Amino acid sequence: MYLKRIVSVSLLFVLLLVISCTPDKASRPVQGVTTPIPVRQISQESWEIRWERTLQAAQKEGKVVIYASSVAPALKDSLKVVKQKFGLDLDVIGGRGSELRGKLVQERTNGIFLVDIFISGANTIFGVVKSSGAAEPMEPALMLPEVLDSKLWYNGELPWLDEEKKVFSMYQYPVNIVTVNSDMVKPDEIKSYYDLLEPKWRGKVLLNDPTVTGIGFNSFSALVLNKALDLDFFRQLASHQNPILRDQRLQVDWLARGRYPVALWARSVHVAEYQQAGAPVAYAYPKEGTHLSTDGGNVVLVNKAPHPNAARIFLNWLLSKEGQTFMQEGLLQQSAREDIPTKSIGTESLRQTGKKYLIDPNDSERWVLEEQSKYLEMAQQIFGPLLR
Repeated sequence: MYLKRIVSVSLLFVLLLVISCTPDKASRPVQGVTTPIPVRQISQESWEIRWERTLQAAQKEGKVVIYASSVAPALKDSLKVVKQKFGLDLDVIGGRGSELRGKLVQERTNGIFLVDIFISGANTIFGVVKSSGAAEPMEPALMLPEVLDSKLWYNGELPWLDEEKKVFSMYQYPVNIVTVNSDMVKPDEIKSYYDLLEPKWRGKVLLNDPTVTGIGFNSFSALVLNKALDLDFFRQLASHQNPILRDQRLQVDWLARGRYPVALWARSVHVAEYQQAGAPVAYAYPKEGTHLSTDGGNVVLVNKAPHPNAARIFLNWLLSKEGQTFMQEGLLQQSAREDIPTKSIGTESLRQTGKKYLIDPNDSERWVLEEQSKYLEMAQQIFGPLLR
Protein backbone atom coordinates (compact mmCIF):
# COMPACT_ATOMS: atom_id res chain seq x y z
CA MET A 1 0.00 0.00 0.00
CA TYR A 2 2.79 2.39 0.94
CA LEU A 3 4.68 1.50 -2.28
CA LYS A 4 1.59 2.17 -4.41
CA ARG A 5 1.22 5.61 -2.83
CA ILE A 6 4.87 6.46 -3.65
CA VAL A 7 4.41 5.35 -7.26
CA SER A 8 1.20 7.39 -7.62
CA VAL A 9 2.82 10.52 -6.23
CA SER A 10 5.85 10.04 -8.51
CA LEU A 11 3.67 9.65 -11.59
CA LEU A 12 1.69 12.76 -10.64
CA PHE A 13 4.92 14.75 -10.23
CA VAL A 14 6.20 13.64 -13.65
CA LEU A 15 2.86 14.53 -15.26
CA LEU A 16 2.89 18.02 -13.74
CA LEU A 17 6.49 18.52 -14.85
CA VAL A 18 5.65 17.57 -18.45
CA ILE A 19 2.65 19.91 -18.49
CA SER A 20 4.65 22.82 -17.10
CA CYS A 21 7.39 22.37 -19.72
CA THR A 22 4.98 22.18 -22.65
CA PRO A 23 4.46 25.65 -24.25
CA ASP A 24 0.90 26.85 -24.34
CA LYS A 25 -0.37 26.76 -27.93
CA ALA A 26 -1.71 30.31 -27.67
CA SER A 27 1.70 31.63 -26.62
CA ARG A 28 3.64 30.10 -29.51
CA PRO A 29 4.80 32.66 -32.07
CA VAL A 30 3.13 32.43 -35.47
CA GLN A 31 5.62 31.46 -38.15
CA GLY A 32 6.60 34.33 -40.44
CA VAL A 33 5.32 37.05 -38.09
CA THR A 34 7.75 39.01 -35.92
CA THR A 35 6.75 40.61 -32.65
CA PRO A 36 8.25 43.48 -30.66
CA ILE A 37 10.03 42.75 -27.38
CA PRO A 38 7.40 42.36 -24.59
CA VAL A 39 6.80 45.36 -22.31
CA ARG A 40 7.42 43.27 -19.15
CA GLN A 41 10.85 42.32 -20.44
CA ILE A 42 11.55 45.92 -21.47
CA SER A 43 10.88 47.26 -17.96
CA GLN A 44 13.56 45.00 -16.49
CA GLU A 45 16.32 45.97 -18.94
CA SER A 46 18.64 48.93 -19.25
CA TRP A 47 18.13 50.94 -22.42
CA GLU A 48 21.47 49.69 -23.81
CA ILE A 49 20.46 46.03 -23.46
CA ARG A 50 17.01 46.78 -24.80
CA TRP A 51 18.49 48.65 -27.77
CA GLU A 52 20.86 45.81 -28.63
CA ARG A 53 18.11 43.19 -28.40
CA THR A 54 15.77 45.29 -30.53
CA LEU A 55 18.50 45.98 -33.09
CA GLN A 56 19.26 42.26 -33.45
CA ALA A 57 15.57 41.54 -34.01
CA ALA A 58 15.32 44.49 -36.41
CA GLN A 59 18.19 43.25 -38.56
CA LYS A 60 16.41 39.92 -38.94
CA GLU A 61 13.35 41.81 -40.18
CA GLY A 62 15.59 43.74 -42.58
CA LYS A 63 13.57 46.83 -43.44
CA VAL A 64 11.06 49.51 -42.46
CA VAL A 65 8.05 50.44 -44.59
CA ILE A 66 6.94 54.08 -44.23
CA TYR A 67 3.97 55.95 -45.68
CA ALA A 68 4.78 59.67 -45.67
CA SER A 69 3.39 62.82 -47.26
CA SER A 70 5.47 66.01 -47.30
CA VAL A 71 8.51 64.56 -45.48
CA ALA A 72 8.96 61.71 -47.97
CA PRO A 73 11.82 63.36 -49.96
CA ALA A 74 13.95 63.88 -46.84
CA LEU A 75 13.25 60.33 -45.69
CA LYS A 76 14.37 58.97 -49.05
CA ASP A 77 17.60 60.97 -48.72
CA SER A 78 18.31 59.11 -45.46
CA LEU A 79 18.30 55.63 -47.04
CA LYS A 80 22.08 55.32 -47.18
CA VAL A 81 22.60 56.61 -43.63
CA VAL A 82 20.10 54.18 -42.11
CA LYS A 83 21.56 51.27 -44.09
CA GLN A 84 25.10 52.06 -42.97
CA LYS A 85 24.21 52.59 -39.29
CA PHE A 86 21.73 49.78 -38.73
CA GLY A 87 21.77 47.50 -41.78
CA LEU A 88 18.13 48.34 -42.48
CA ASP A 89 16.49 49.21 -45.78
CA LEU A 90 13.87 51.96 -45.93
CA ASP A 91 10.89 51.54 -48.20
CA VAL A 92 9.34 55.03 -48.36
CA ILE A 93 6.01 55.39 -50.13
CA GLY A 94 5.25 59.08 -50.68
CA GLY A 95 2.08 60.87 -51.72
CA ARG A 96 -0.63 63.23 -50.55
CA GLY A 97 -1.92 62.49 -47.07
CA SER A 98 -5.43 61.82 -48.39
CA GLU A 99 -4.08 59.25 -50.88
CA LEU A 100 -1.94 57.45 -48.32
CA ARG A 101 -4.66 57.27 -45.69
CA GLY A 102 -7.04 55.80 -48.28
CA LYS A 103 -4.40 53.23 -49.18
CA LEU A 104 -3.88 52.31 -45.52
CA VAL A 105 -7.59 51.93 -44.78
CA GLN A 106 -8.18 49.83 -47.90
CA GLU A 107 -5.28 47.51 -47.07
CA ARG A 108 -6.39 46.98 -43.48
CA THR A 109 -10.00 46.41 -44.54
CA ASN A 110 -8.70 43.57 -46.72
CA GLY A 111 -6.56 42.14 -43.92
CA ILE A 112 -3.31 43.36 -45.49
CA PHE A 113 -0.68 44.87 -43.18
CA LEU A 114 2.26 46.33 -45.08
CA VAL A 115 3.24 49.55 -43.29
CA ASP A 116 5.26 50.11 -40.08
CA ILE A 117 5.25 53.92 -39.71
CA PHE A 118 2.87 56.61 -40.98
CA ILE A 119 3.98 60.28 -41.14
CA SER A 120 1.62 63.04 -42.25
CA GLY A 121 -0.37 66.10 -41.21
CA ALA A 122 -2.49 66.11 -38.05
CA ASN A 123 -5.72 66.07 -40.05
CA THR A 124 -4.80 62.79 -41.74
CA ILE A 125 -3.42 61.29 -38.54
CA PHE A 126 -6.39 62.15 -36.33
CA GLY A 127 -9.10 61.88 -38.95
CA VAL A 128 -8.20 58.45 -40.29
CA VAL A 129 -5.02 56.73 -39.07
CA LYS A 130 -5.69 56.99 -35.34
CA SER A 131 -9.49 56.97 -35.43
CA SER A 132 -9.43 53.75 -37.49
CA GLY A 133 -7.49 52.02 -34.72
CA ALA A 134 -4.23 51.72 -36.67
CA ALA A 135 -2.02 53.63 -34.20
CA GLU A 136 0.21 51.83 -31.70
CA PRO A 137 1.13 53.44 -28.33
CA MET A 138 4.52 54.99 -29.05
CA GLU A 139 5.98 55.80 -25.64
CA PRO A 140 7.07 52.19 -24.90
CA ALA A 141 9.00 52.20 -28.20
CA LEU A 142 11.21 55.18 -27.27
CA MET A 143 14.58 54.03 -25.93
CA LEU A 144 17.35 56.57 -26.46
CA PRO A 145 17.86 58.87 -23.45
CA GLU A 146 18.34 61.86 -25.76
CA VAL A 147 14.90 61.23 -27.27
CA LEU A 148 13.21 60.87 -23.88
CA ASP A 149 14.88 63.95 -22.36
CA SER A 150 12.07 66.54 -22.29
CA LYS A 151 14.56 69.41 -21.80
CA LEU A 152 15.74 68.90 -25.38
CA TRP A 153 12.28 69.59 -26.85
CA TYR A 154 10.32 72.81 -27.41
CA ASN A 155 8.63 74.11 -24.25
CA GLY A 156 10.47 71.48 -22.19
CA GLU A 157 8.12 68.63 -23.03
CA LEU A 158 7.91 65.81 -25.52
CA PRO A 159 5.63 67.01 -28.33
CA TRP A 160 2.79 64.51 -28.06
CA LEU A 161 -0.38 65.59 -29.85
CA ASP A 162 -2.71 63.24 -27.98
CA GLU A 163 -3.28 62.01 -24.44
CA GLU A 164 -2.63 58.37 -25.35
CA LYS A 165 0.82 59.31 -26.68
CA LYS A 166 0.31 57.70 -30.06
CA VAL A 167 1.10 60.81 -32.17
CA PHE A 168 4.51 62.51 -31.95
CA SER A 169 5.20 65.80 -33.75
CA MET A 170 8.68 66.33 -35.19
CA TYR A 171 8.13 69.97 -36.20
CA GLN A 172 7.14 73.20 -34.49
CA TYR A 173 7.87 76.09 -36.84
CA PRO A 174 6.25 79.51 -37.25
CA VAL A 175 3.90 79.98 -40.19
CA ASN A 176 4.73 83.33 -41.74
CA ILE A 177 1.34 84.05 -43.25
CA VAL A 178 2.18 87.03 -45.49
CA THR A 179 4.98 86.80 -48.06
CA VAL A 180 5.96 89.56 -50.50
CA ASN A 181 8.06 90.08 -53.60
CA SER A 182 10.61 92.42 -52.02
CA ASP A 183 11.40 94.06 -55.38
CA MET A 184 7.78 95.22 -55.53
CA VAL A 185 6.76 95.62 -51.87
CA LYS A 186 8.64 96.56 -48.73
CA PRO A 187 7.76 94.05 -46.01
CA ASP A 188 6.96 96.78 -43.49
CA GLU A 189 4.25 98.15 -45.81
CA ILE A 190 1.98 95.46 -44.40
CA LYS A 191 1.72 96.02 -40.66
CA SER A 192 -1.73 94.46 -40.25
CA TYR A 193 -3.81 91.95 -42.16
CA TYR A 194 -6.37 94.72 -42.57
CA ASP A 195 -3.86 96.57 -44.75
CA LEU A 196 -4.59 93.95 -47.41
CA LEU A 197 -8.12 95.35 -47.73
CA GLU A 198 -6.80 98.67 -49.06
CA PRO A 199 -7.74 99.37 -52.72
CA LYS A 200 -4.10 99.22 -53.87
CA TRP A 201 -3.98 95.48 -53.08
CA ARG A 202 -7.18 94.60 -54.94
CA GLY A 203 -6.49 91.59 -57.18
CA LYS A 204 -2.82 91.52 -56.14
CA VAL A 205 -2.82 89.00 -53.27
CA LEU A 206 -2.39 85.36 -54.29
CA LEU A 207 -3.99 82.97 -51.79
CA ASN A 208 -3.13 79.38 -50.94
CA ASP A 209 -6.39 77.42 -50.93
CA PRO A 210 -8.04 77.47 -47.46
CA THR A 211 -11.02 75.34 -48.52
CA VAL A 212 -9.18 72.05 -47.96
CA THR A 213 -7.10 70.95 -44.98
CA GLY A 214 -3.54 72.25 -45.21
CA ILE A 215 -1.50 75.36 -44.51
CA GLY A 216 -4.15 77.77 -45.85
CA PHE A 217 -7.02 76.32 -43.86
CA ASN A 218 -4.88 75.91 -40.73
CA SER A 219 -3.97 79.60 -40.81
CA PHE A 220 -7.56 80.65 -41.53
CA SER A 221 -8.94 78.60 -38.62
CA ALA A 222 -6.15 79.64 -36.22
CA LEU A 223 -6.75 83.35 -36.91
CA VAL A 224 -10.52 83.00 -36.53
CA LEU A 225 -10.51 80.74 -33.47
CA ASN A 226 -7.96 82.91 -31.64
CA LYS A 227 -10.11 85.97 -32.53
CA ALA A 228 -7.18 87.65 -34.24
CA LEU A 229 -9.46 88.18 -37.25
CA ASP A 230 -13.18 87.68 -37.82
CA LEU A 231 -15.14 86.16 -40.68
CA ASP A 232 -16.11 89.60 -41.98
CA PHE A 233 -12.42 90.32 -42.67
CA PHE A 234 -12.14 87.16 -44.77
CA ARG A 235 -15.37 87.95 -46.64
CA GLN A 236 -13.94 91.34 -47.58
CA LEU A 237 -10.61 89.79 -48.52
CA ALA A 238 -12.35 87.26 -50.77
CA SER A 239 -14.29 90.02 -52.51
CA HIS A 240 -10.99 91.79 -53.29
CA GLN A 241 -8.90 88.87 -54.58
CA ASN A 242 -8.74 86.32 -57.36
CA PRO A 243 -7.52 83.61 -57.84
CA ILE A 244 -6.72 80.95 -55.24
CA LEU A 245 -4.17 78.23 -55.97
CA ARG A 246 -3.84 74.71 -54.60
CA ASP A 247 -0.37 74.25 -56.09
CA GLN A 248 1.79 75.52 -53.22
CA ARG A 249 5.06 75.64 -55.13
CA LEU A 250 3.45 77.45 -58.06
CA GLN A 251 2.18 80.10 -55.67
CA VAL A 252 5.73 80.96 -54.55
CA ASP A 253 6.98 80.75 -58.14
CA TRP A 254 4.42 83.33 -59.30
CA LEU A 255 5.36 85.55 -56.36
CA ALA A 256 9.09 85.30 -57.11
CA ARG A 257 8.53 86.11 -60.79
CA GLY A 258 6.53 89.22 -59.90
CA ARG A 259 3.24 87.96 -61.27
CA TYR A 260 1.76 88.87 -57.87
CA PRO A 261 3.37 91.17 -55.28
CA VAL A 262 1.83 89.51 -52.20
CA ALA A 263 1.05 85.89 -51.25
CA LEU A 264 -1.06 84.70 -48.37
CA TRP A 265 -0.39 81.34 -46.66
CA ALA A 266 2.66 80.43 -48.76
CA ARG A 267 4.42 77.29 -47.58
CA SER A 268 7.70 78.09 -45.85
CA VAL A 269 9.66 75.20 -47.37
CA HIS A 270 9.06 76.64 -50.86
CA VAL A 271 9.79 80.19 -49.70
CA ALA A 272 13.12 79.01 -48.24
CA GLU A 273 13.92 77.18 -51.46
CA TYR A 274 13.44 80.34 -53.54
CA GLN A 275 15.28 82.50 -51.02
CA GLN A 276 18.31 80.21 -51.21
CA ALA A 277 18.20 80.58 -54.99
CA GLY A 278 18.33 84.38 -54.59
CA ALA A 279 14.70 85.14 -55.45
CA PRO A 280 13.26 88.40 -54.02
CA VAL A 281 10.80 86.84 -51.57
CA ALA A 282 10.51 87.98 -47.96
CA TYR A 283 8.08 87.82 -45.06
CA ALA A 284 5.88 90.56 -43.64
CA TYR A 285 4.83 90.40 -40.00
CA PRO A 286 1.28 91.63 -39.33
CA LYS A 287 0.67 92.65 -35.73
CA GLU A 288 -2.16 90.13 -35.27
CA GLY A 289 0.45 87.36 -35.06
CA THR A 290 0.84 83.83 -36.36
CA HIS A 291 0.85 80.23 -35.18
CA LEU A 292 3.26 77.31 -35.03
CA SER A 293 2.76 74.42 -37.41
CA THR A 294 3.45 70.71 -37.06
CA ASP A 295 2.92 70.44 -40.83
CA GLY A 296 3.37 66.91 -42.20
CA GLY A 297 5.74 65.82 -39.44
CA ASN A 298 3.36 63.87 -37.20
CA VAL A 299 4.59 60.33 -36.62
CA VAL A 300 2.56 57.21 -35.80
CA LEU A 301 3.73 53.65 -35.19
CA VAL A 302 1.26 51.41 -37.00
CA ASN A 303 0.02 48.35 -35.15
CA LYS A 304 0.06 44.83 -36.64
CA ALA A 305 3.21 46.01 -38.44
CA PRO A 306 5.33 43.50 -40.37
CA HIS A 307 8.63 44.93 -39.07
CA PRO A 308 7.92 46.21 -35.53
CA ASN A 309 11.48 46.07 -34.19
CA ALA A 310 13.00 47.71 -37.27
CA ALA A 311 10.35 50.42 -36.95
CA ARG A 312 11.43 51.09 -33.35
CA ILE A 313 15.10 51.37 -34.26
CA PHE A 314 14.33 53.78 -37.10
CA LEU A 315 11.88 55.80 -34.96
CA ASN A 316 14.50 56.40 -32.26
CA TRP A 317 17.07 57.46 -34.86
CA LEU A 318 14.53 59.74 -36.56
CA LEU A 319 13.83 61.58 -33.27
CA SER A 320 17.49 61.73 -32.23
CA LYS A 321 19.65 64.82 -32.75
CA GLU A 322 21.26 63.21 -35.79
CA GLY A 323 17.95 62.21 -37.33
CA GLN A 324 16.26 65.55 -36.68
CA THR A 325 19.27 67.49 -38.01
CA PHE A 326 19.01 65.42 -41.17
CA MET A 327 15.28 66.09 -41.52
CA GLN A 328 15.53 69.79 -40.71
CA GLU A 329 18.24 70.40 -43.28
CA GLY A 330 16.34 68.38 -45.86
CA LEU A 331 13.01 70.20 -45.42
CA LEU A 332 14.16 73.61 -44.11
CA GLN A 333 11.53 73.42 -41.37
CA GLN A 334 12.47 73.82 -37.72
CA SER A 335 12.48 70.68 -35.61
CA ALA A 336 10.66 70.54 -32.29
CA ARG A 337 14.05 69.66 -30.77
CA GLU A 338 15.90 72.64 -29.31
CA ASP A 339 19.43 71.30 -29.83
CA ILE A 340 19.44 71.23 -33.64
CA PRO A 341 21.77 73.66 -35.50
CA THR A 342 19.66 76.23 -37.35
CA LYS A 343 22.19 77.76 -39.74
CA SER A 344 20.46 76.13 -42.74
CA ILE A 345 17.20 77.97 -41.99
CA GLY A 346 16.55 81.68 -42.39
CA THR A 347 16.06 83.51 -39.09
CA GLU A 348 12.54 84.53 -40.11
CA SER A 349 11.55 80.84 -40.19
CA LEU A 350 12.77 80.14 -36.64
CA ARG A 351 10.79 80.21 -33.40
CA GLN A 352 11.43 83.36 -31.40
CA THR A 353 12.27 82.88 -27.74
CA GLY A 354 9.59 84.32 -25.48
CA LYS A 355 7.15 85.05 -28.30
CA LYS A 356 3.55 83.99 -27.75
CA TYR A 357 2.09 82.19 -30.76
CA LEU A 358 -1.53 81.66 -31.68
CA ILE A 359 -2.88 78.20 -30.94
CA ASP A 360 -3.38 76.04 -34.03
CA PRO A 361 -6.63 74.14 -33.36
CA ASN A 362 -5.74 71.61 -36.05
CA ASP A 363 -3.23 70.08 -33.62
CA SER A 364 -6.10 69.16 -31.29
CA GLU A 365 -7.60 65.72 -31.79
CA ARG A 366 -10.97 66.74 -30.34
CA TRP A 367 -11.17 69.82 -32.56
CA VAL A 368 -10.23 67.90 -35.72
CA LEU A 369 -12.87 65.24 -35.05
CA GLU A 370 -15.66 67.47 -33.71
CA GLU A 371 -15.24 71.07 -34.91
CA GLN A 372 -13.07 71.17 -38.00
CA SER A 373 -15.82 70.35 -40.49
CA LYS A 374 -17.77 73.46 -39.49
CA TYR A 375 -14.79 75.72 -40.14
CA LEU A 376 -14.07 73.99 -43.44
CA GLU A 377 -17.65 74.74 -44.47
CA MET A 378 -17.15 78.41 -43.51
CA ALA A 379 -13.96 78.63 -45.58
CA GLN A 380 -15.63 76.93 -48.54
CA GLN A 381 -18.56 79.35 -48.46
CA ILE A 382 -16.22 82.37 -48.38
CA PHE A 383 -13.44 81.29 -50.74
CA GLY A 384 -14.99 78.56 -52.88
CA PRO A 385 -16.03 80.91 -55.73
CA LEU A 386 -12.40 82.04 -56.16
CA LEU A 387 -10.89 78.62 -56.80
CA ARG A 388 -8.98 78.19 -60.04
